Amino acid sequence: MSKYYNHKIFIVDNDGLKERFYKRTSAQAFCDEHNLNFKDCTEIFDSQKELDRWEMLQIMEQRGQISELQRQVPYVLVPSQYIKVLKTVRKKEVLKDKRIEAPITYKADFQYRLPGGKLIVEDVKSEITRKLPEYVMKRKLMLYIHGIKLTEVI
Repeated sequence: MSKYYNHKIFIVDNDGLKERFYKRTSAQAFCDEHNLNFKDCTEIFDSQKELDRWEMLQIMEQRGQISELQRQVPYVLVPSQYIKVLKTVRKKEVLKDKRIEAPITYKADFQYRLPGGKLIVEDVKSEITRKLPEYVMKRKLMLYIHGIKLTEVI
């Protein structure tokens, strides 16, 4: 169980047959038994609400109500920070970039386009998680940097 009382859900695609698991170890054991690569055949959802929304969006895409549906789309909010360092390579000194700070990213739950072409970026939230300072900061940075106002599904 996560710290916000949501259960992760693991959907394993076994040759078109979708199997649902509530524990990573159970999903991994199933993959091992069926000679499946866990990373390649498993979709992980942070909550039942997120899975339900994904299934609804897939239906909407099949009906032509939305297009270009994607999950877990990453956005860079602050890029990696580098400094130049002098390194010896094959007895020559050269300037190389050394990363001193990793990027700050936001991963959208879902992204799709409406019939008119408008981009929608959604995040499934609970009343608790939508108020977390880290999420609020990233929501504001998405608007400031990328001009994207997040749609919260509560």
